[in-house]
Amino acid sequence: MLKVRMKKLISHLLVMALVISSFAVGPVNQISWAEETQGGLIISEYTEQGYNNAIEIYNSSKEYLNLEDYRIGKVTNGKEDNISYTKDLQGVVSPSAIVVVLYNRANNDKLISKANRADLLIKSSEQAMNFNGNDPIFIEKIEKDSSGKIVNQETIDYIGVLDEYFGEDNTCIRNADIVTGQTEKHKFDNGQWDVKSKNYYENIGIHTFDGIQPANKLSKVYYTGGEVIVDPGSTITLNHKESDVKIFYSTSSDNKDDFVELTDKIVINEDTVVRAFARKDGMIDSDVVDFAFEVLVKKDIIDVRNRDNVPAIIEGIVTAKLGSYDYYMQDDTAGIIVSSYKLKSLDLKTGTKYRIKGQIEQYYDMAQIHPESLEAVEIVGKPGIPEPKVVSCNEVNETHEGQLIKVRNVHVESVDGKKNFTLKDSSGTAIVNTVGDDLDVGQDYEFIVGLIKYNYGKYTIFTRDDSEDVLWSTTKTYPVEASQGDKTGKVKIEVGTKIKLSSETEGASIYYLPGKDGTIDNPTPETGILYNDSNPITIDENTLAIKAIAVKDGLGNSPVRKYEYELGEFTYIHDIQGEGHESPLKDQKVSNVKGIVTAVSYKDRNQKGIYIQHLITK
Repeated sequence: MLKVRMKKLISHLLVMALVISSFAVGPVNQISWAEETQGGLIISEYTEQGYNNAIEIYNSSKEYLNLEDYRIGKVTNGKEDNISYTKDLQGVVSPSAIVVVLYNRANNDKLISKANRADLLIKSSEQAMNFNGNDPIFIEKIEKDSSGKIVNQETIDYIGVLDEYFGEDNTCIRNADIVTGQTEKHKFDNGQWDVKSKNYYENIGIHTFDGIQPANKLSKVYYTGGEVIVDPGSTITLNHKESDVKIFYSTSSDNKDDFVELTDKIVINEDTVVRAFARKDGMIDSDVVDFAFEVLVKKDIIDVRNRDNVPAIIEGIVTAKLGSYDYYMQDDTAGIIVSSYKLKSLDLKTGTKYRIKGQIEQYYDMAQIHPESLEAVEIVGKPGIPEPKVVSCNEVNETHEGQLIKVRNVHVESVDGKKNFTLKDSSGTAIVNTVGDDLDVGQDYEFIVGLIKYNYGKYTIFTRDDSEDVLWSTTKTYPVEASQGDKTGKVKIEVGTKIKLSSETEGASIYYLPGKDGTIDNPTPETGILYNDSNPITIDENTLAIKAIAVKDGLGNSPVRKYEYELGEFTYIHDIQGEGHESPLKDQKVSNVKGIVTAVSYKDRNQKGIYIQHLITK
């Protein structure tokens, strides 16, 4: 199943343009053009990471090419007897146009956004696009008979090596001087590709092409070291696909006359741009290529957090841990997440300052650093958690992403189904997601403290597991909390359950009214029942709703809170577990399992487990 989006010069309407057999070409100075280098469809970019797979195709010819005459193939696990193809590619590709074929299960927002820059975007569910790093990929030109049966096929480009993970978690970008595809199978020519690490999508949907070059002109020099951010004192090697050429380079001049012959590795001690070209008797020099190298030194978080898939060294104070793997770190310039997803044994302490060497990645547009090892995490000091930065609601944005902040004097306007509360102050609105107790819609809070995180397309405040992160009011009594229940909706509960009421305001008195539903009157100190903690409220068919208020001399009364319940039957964890190692309820559907969540474990981003336990045995 293929979904196709077309723009610019690519359209079925362009089929009419196929009658054009040539284009006017201006005079050129070079004299030796190879007939076989007139271009065609080439793989200009390959990217693989989980379901985030894409193949970019570039038309390097001067012809309009119909995609119905081509198909993409995959050699599964490098086995020649297990080949799958895309079917029914559609569209006409104009000269210099770009096609991106994207696996339809891709879920990386950045990849999808960048892929939309192509002239033609095809979303494919075909197995040929569900490739791994050991699956060679190729393009075939095909011929069909009048019935549509393929009668001839020819491989016109190929990337991959049999029995080798040549492309695992990598992005491979075709060099600008490559005109025709590689027809030799089972080969990955480093001289044709610039290999980037995973999730590198800066070039998908665009391609730099130098045009068809004369046959007697040398191709460009290339660098295969991978990283362009290197440790001080690192050495780099430049290469050429032909062995009998000489490479000339300079680190200080643009004038080719100042370049010197490369006879050894180049040492990088500071940020350096290396310019190089190839020379050979009887041939035209290659174009000069620039290679920029950056020396890896400690930098402020603000200078690295917008980068992607690059190494970095940063220092900062850990302010919180949210979720299973995310530590929040900040310095004086910005904040960032330190992820322990790839280093499960990492255990950072809040209030401690660390120096970390690792890889910067953008995960759903949220900056993270993944420490390369435990040894790459060094304690610098223990200054304590810094004071939260006071911001207004309209400053809950990317500028303060990852930082500990405080908003003051906010009104809670609303809450959605995921318990994201909308706050409002004089500057505007912001979203907060609280840990522990929910906020009261329609009420004012003196301050809320939390970390700013990019969450489902919005910058959101996430409070820490700390009761001091939310201050109700210094002039009002804290609202009433129920030991079981949810003030935003009904909770299923067993008959006979005992409900206790409390308020965070020490010494507050609680007045309540019970009833069959939420239509009962709001209690006051005059009309309500004075709650006694030694006599909790029992839930039965006549008591399915509770309204309560807290009062204290010298403070304003709390708002009325309502808790509603419905009676239900429950499955106990005791019954599921049974006496032995195998559950007596194996393969049976169970519901209303009652318990407390004690932990969440993640096998990967698509599979997680929840640990629950019940404190009371049946």
